Amino acid sequence: MKKIKFDIMEFTGAFGDLGVFIPIFISLVGINGLNPTAVLFNAGLLYIFCGFYYKVPIPVQPLKAIAVISIATGLNYSVISAAAILIGIILLFLSISRVINFLSIIFTRPVIRGIQLGIGLLLIKTSWILITRPITIKNHMVFLNYKFLFDFMLILSGIIIMVIFLRNRKFPATASMLGFGITASILNGQANGLPIQLFHVQKLNLSFPSFDDFTKAFFLLVIPQLPLTLGNAIIATRDVTKKYFGESAERVTEKNLSLSMGVANIITGLSGGMPVCHGSGGVTAHYSFGARTGGAGIIIGSILIFVSLFFGKGIVNVFSLIPHSILGIMLFYVGFRHSYLVSDLFKEKEEFLLAFAIGLVSLLTGNLAVGFGLGIVLYYFIQMIKKGLNVNL
Repeated sequence: MKKIKFDIMEFTGAFGDLGVFIPIFISLVGINGLNPTAVLFNAGLLYIFCGFYYKVPIPVQPLKAIAVISIATGLNYSVISAAAILIGIILLFLSISRVINFLSIIFTRPVIRGIQLGIGLLLIKTSWILITRPITIKNHMVFLNYKFLFDFMLILSGIIIMVIFLRNRKFPATASMLGFGITASILNGQANGLPIQLFHVQKLNLSFPSFDDFTKAFFLLVIPQLPLTLGNAIIATRDVTKKYFGESAERVTEKNLSLSMGVANIITGLSGGMPVCHGSGGVTAHYSFGARTGGAGIIIGSILIFVSLFFGKGIVNVFSLIPHSILGIMLFYVGFRHSYLVSDLFKEKEEFLLAFAIGLVSLLTGNLAVGFGLGIVLYYFIQMIKKGLNVNL
C-alpha cells in the first residue's frame, strides 16, 4: 500500500481537476440555488476520505449529466437533491449486492478506452470554449470578459508557466497558474466592486425532497446519468487508476467506488449539496499535474472545507476571479493526456477502431452514454459475427 505524501507535487496535483469543478459549481450555485457551503464542505469531506482510504488520487467531481441538464433547464435545488439521493441509493444497492461486479464484465478494454477517448475529446472541446468565450449566468459573470490583448497575453503567459513548471517538478504548476490568473484579474481591475464577505456561511440544513421532486429527478436526471456513472465514474476510473498506480490502487475496485459515491450522494442530497462522482478524467487531471498519492485529495479537500467556512457565499465571487482562459489551458492538457490512454490499442487495429468510433460519436453527440452504448452494441455484434464465421468454417 502506497504511503501518503504531502510534498510539493502532491500540492500542485491537488488543483489539477479545478477546470471541471469550478465552472459547474458556480453555475449550480448561481442558477439552481445550491448552497455553496454545503457543496464545498461535502466535496471536501469526500476528497479527504478518498485520500485516506484509497491512498491514490481519486477525484470528486459533479455528476455531469445531472449538472448540465439542471443548469440548462434551471431546475430547483430540491429536484437536484432528490437526484443525488436516488443515485446514492442505486449505487449502494449495486455495491452491497455486488451487481456492479457483474455489470463491469460488459465493459471490455476497447469500450473502456473509447469512453476515455470520448472524455478526453470532450475536455479538449470544453477547454476551447473556456479559452475563447466567457460564460455568464444571470447577474454573475462566471468568467471575466477581458480585452483581446490582455486575454491573449494571459493565455500565452499561462501556457509558458505550465510548460516551464511541468518540466521542473520542484514548482507547483497549477497553483502558479491559478495564482497568476487571479493576480492578473485583480491588477486589471476585475475585482473592483466584487462583494466578498468573510464568514458568510449558509447553514447546512437537512431537508427531504417531496415525492414530486423524486419523480422529476428520476426521469429528468437519474436515467440520463446512470450509464455515465457506471461507465466513467466506476469502470473507467478503476481501469485508469490501475494503469497509473498499479498495485498501489488495490482498494480502487468497482464495489468500493460505488459504495463511496453512494454514501456521499445520500449525504449531499439531504444537506443541499451537489451530486458527486469520481471520474477517470479527474484521475488523469490530478496525475498529470504531479499527484501520486492520496495526499493530493487530502490537501484539496481541506482547502475546500476551509474556503466553505471562511468565505461562504462569497466564494463564488472569489472563484470568478480565475480567468476562464487559465482553466481552459489546464483542461486542454488534461484532455490530451486522457485521450492518449487509447495509445495501448495502436497495435490492435480492430479494438482501436472500435475505441475511436466510441470517442468520435461521443464528441459529435456531446453524449458519452450514446458513444459507449453504441460501442457495447458494436463490440458484441462483431463477436457474434466472428463466432458465426467460426461455426460455419
